[in-house]
Amino acid sequence: MLCQILSQICILTGGVCDACRSQENKNVDIDWGSRKAEFLELIKKYLEYSGFSSDEFWQIVDSFTNKDIFKCDENGKFLHDIDGSLIRKDDTILK
Repeated sequence: MLCQILSQICILTGGVCDACRSQENKNVDIDWGSRKAEFLELIKKYLEYSGFSSDEFWQIVDSFTNKDIFKCDENGKFLHDIDGSLIRKDDTILK
């Protein structure tokens, strides 16, 4: 991973900058299940506040989601995996 040029870069043991090390540790240090639960709770509160139904909310979210990155069915609706996450197209490269 390349580091962006910053006004101050801290090089850690092994010659890796702190930003790169943080990125490497992201998937280890973050409890993604807990983060998802927090996110869904925030959505629930927002739906109560806004009066939107869950379907209306996700329809709005989907309208801003890039169909070039995520798989869709023959009707153009996004495909989701077993836990409800969007399924990234196989040829999509994350940078």
